[in-house]
Amino acid sequence: MFKVNEEKFQKLPNDEKELVERAIQIRKFGYSTRSGAKVGAALKVKKGEIFSGVNVSNVTSTLNVHAEIAAACQAVAHGHREFEKIAIVPFEKNVKREITQCGVCLQFLSEFADGNFKIIVADEEKKIVYFTFLKEIFPKPFKGI
Repeated sequence: MFKVNEEKFQKLPNDEKELVERAIQIRKFGYSTRSGAKVGAALKVKKGEIFSGVNVSNVTSTLNVHAEIAAACQAVAHGHREFEKIAIVPFEKNVKREITQCGVCLQFLSEFADGNFKIIVADEEKKIVYFTFLKEIFPKPFKGI
C-alpha cells in the first residue's frame, strides 16, 4: 500500500488552496451520462500556470475522458510539458483517505511529471485533504522501450 498523507485545508500552501478551489469551481461542469458523477481537476505546471479539466462521459464508456487527463491536455495544448501538482475533487462526498486516480490517469500524467508530482484529493467541504506523490502511488510508469 502506498503512503497517503492528510492535512487540514487551512494549512495548505496558498497555491494548493487555489488548486483545490479551482477544482471545486470547475467540477460543476463535469458531464456524466450514466451516473451523474462529476469530477474536477486543477493542474499546476512547473512554470506556475494552472489548467483545469472535468470528466466528460459518453454513452459508450470507452470514450470517457477523465478530469485529470482533460486538465493535462489543456496544459499541453498551451505548450507545457512539465507538471508540478494536481488537485482532484471527485464525486464522492467526505473523501476519507482516498487517492482515487486510475492507472490510465497516472500513466498519462507520468509522461509529463516526475516522481515528486503531488496528487491532492479533496472534497467540497475543504476540511481535510489527502495527498501523495506519483512515486508513491505509481512507482514504475511505463517509459517506452
